[in-house]
Amino acid sequence: MVYVVAYVKVQQGRAADVVAVAQPLIAAARLEKDCLSYDLYQKPGVADTLVFVENWRSRASFDAHLTHRPAKAFQRATASLVIDGRVELFHPEKVEVL
Repeated sequence: MVYVVAYVKVQQGRAADVVAVAQPLIAAARLEKDCLSYDLYQKPGVADTLVFVENWRSRASFDAHLTHRPAKAFQRATASLVIDGRVELFHPEKVEVL
């Protein structure tokens, strides 16, 4: 099992736009057989930082998720809105930062 926490800093005032674009991604991810949970939060007190919190059966299932059409569409649609991002993967034996 792997936990994923992805922090996304977006252009000022554009968080709602990114949240809206993320809805099809979230819905599709939750239907993937190896997705155990997939949620999106707005960081308290930091309106322009969004946090994806995901739980996948394996690193391979997370990697496969990134190749699916909804993930690619989200990346394309938000490319001009995202200022910075950080992805942390928590494995039982280690932590990865992408």
